[in-house]
Amino acid sequence: MAQNLPLELIEHIADECLPDIEALRSSSLISKLWTIPAQKRLFSCVSIFPELVRAVPSIIDSPSSEDYSGYPLPQYILHGSIEKLKKHLEDAPHLADFVHELHLGMPKMPPFELFYTREKKVPDGAFTGANEIISRFRNLGSISLSFAEDYDWAKLAFMHQSLCHAVGYSMLRYLKIGPVTFATQSQFNNLLDNCVSLEVLIIDYVKINDATDSETGQKTVEKARPSLKELTVHTDPQSLSQIIETFISPSSPVDLSSLLRLSLWCKLPKTREYHLIGPIRSLLQKTRGLQHLQLFTHLIVPLYEYINPANLQTFYICDQFGRQSTMLNWLLESFEARSDSEFGLALTELSIDIFRARSLSSNNVPTNSAG
Repeated sequence: MAQNLPLELIEHIADECLPDIEALRSSSLISKLWTIPAQKRLFSCVSIFPELVRAVPSIIDSPSSEDYSGYPLPQYILHGSIEKLKKHLEDAPHLADFVHELHLGMPKMPPFELFYTREKKVPDGAFTGANEIISRFRNLGSISLSFAEDYDWAKLAFMHQSLCHAVGYSMLRYLKIGPVTFATQSQFNNLLDNCVSLEVLIIDYVKINDATDSETGQKTVEKARPSLKELTVHTDPQSLSQIIETFISPSSPVDLSSLLRLSLWCKLPKTREYHLIGPIRSLLQKTRGLQHLQLFTHLIVPLYEYINPANLQTFYICDQFGRQSTMLNWLLESFEARSDSEFGLALTELSIDIFRARSLSSNNVPTNSAG
């Protein structure tokens, strides 16, 4: 009976009346009685976890559900194994073309559950059979690979092979990856080389074991590179250095000239010095119209030498070592020199974070100031 109900009514029931979800699932929501627009929305986002597969409406179609992206909603229509989804795709092959978002890894938890839930280690062979599903997704616009701890990229090789087979990278605009470990620099480069339409790249604790493998320096056939609009790199100092060096090299797999948003973060150790400031400057020089910038340290030389303050709208800076006066002087130098230019300053938001590791003192609580 439920299969004859219009999609809007099912959503209303799910939101207001909390029905027996198991009964709704068993009523075959992918029946041919469902209209194509209904099927298109219901199968727009697929999540593949070690124990199960979920299909939920995409947040692209429903921005209001963005806060719930990744966890099961009352209106999800599939909650089962990889084999179950594979059977659905065999019975109704057209459903694969409706999938625009793919999440693979550990399920996201709502913030209030993080304190009570301990995420499990992903067992070997957890995604056996996933390649047969992913190779069908030809219209993916978003991929998120997210794990609780470092995961070996070699175990995810099927992702690369399946998407290449399906020409899945050609439409990919959003990629989030981490924590994942690449054995070599060329493995990391090869992944990005195929994402020709990529606009948003989020690198969350990615590690590269060998940044000097023999293939990295070899000349490759000249081809179009993805032109990023947003780049986020949050990782440890050594990996951050390796990734930045990759992006500023002549053989960089991405083009940063159109970058609008940049976020770089690592926790700097006091016992060892990492030479990151020079590479970060070189990275900034590759951008032309940066509008949003987040940095984990100041760059000593005034910011206006690397970017145009007339474009920068929001800026976040972190002081990790309690050198507030040095930080403030640098900020004044960075913006004061251009404040009298004919273009003025575009800055509408300035955040300064006073960071103290392992301290609960009220004097060390992060503070923000806007101007």
